[in-house]
Amino acid sequence: DWSSDVCSSDLDDERHNTNLDISSNLQGVQIDSDTLLAKTAEQTAALHLNFQFEKHNQLPIKVQYGNQLDAALLFDRQQNRLHSAHVVIGGNTASISPQAGTKVEIKQPSFKLSEAVSTFSSSDNRWPALREFLLDTRQLVWQGQDFGAIQCHFHHFNQAWQGNIDSNMAKGRIRIPDQRNGSDPIKLEMASLNLSAMDRLNFDAANDVITVMPLLEID
Repeated sequence: DWSSDVCSSDLDDERHNTNLDISSNLQGVQIDSDTLLAKTAEQTAALHLNFQFEKHNQLPIKVQYGNQLDAALLFDRQQNRLHSAHVVIGGNTASISPQAGTKVEIKQPSFKLSEAVSTFSSSDNRWPALREFLLDTRQLVWQGQDFGAIQCHFHHFNQAWQGNIDSNMAKGRIRIPDQRNGSDPIKLEMASLNLSAMDRLNFDAANDVITVMPLLEID
């Protein structure tokens, strides 16, 4: 079942805004996915789309999918591509960002890291570059292994990923430069670092072959 509503409002003589709302319970639509977004054709899931047409080149779009997904997109109509995206899976409400790039927030009881890495590696360049990442889960799963709870928040700026991590394996601040084969080291300012826990990590399926070890600076 689909429903739509178009609302126009004259704010002043120089501006005319139009909102387009589209809602559906998606009954009859099957979504094949390994994530929490999957559903059968018999199941219902509330989908709400909102388009804000204004007198400039940027088109704000809000997407809500049940309680699982909340997204705020800013589409550049002149360049015909996304300018920014804020995607929230569980937890907070997404907001439109004037800053270019993609921000991803994930708050889930369990999070499969290997599947997420595969999703990001196969994404196309129509999405803005990832600039911020937040993860809060009680069960981090990598290659079938459970590494327990983890909280992390990373930003990308100054040609590096920088942020904080709190887990059984590591707790502290990390800086990872984009170019890891030069003189700029990976910096770990740790309150604690459990090297023995890393023995469970399986890198056999990694796509990249490491020929030169990056510099490490650990405190």
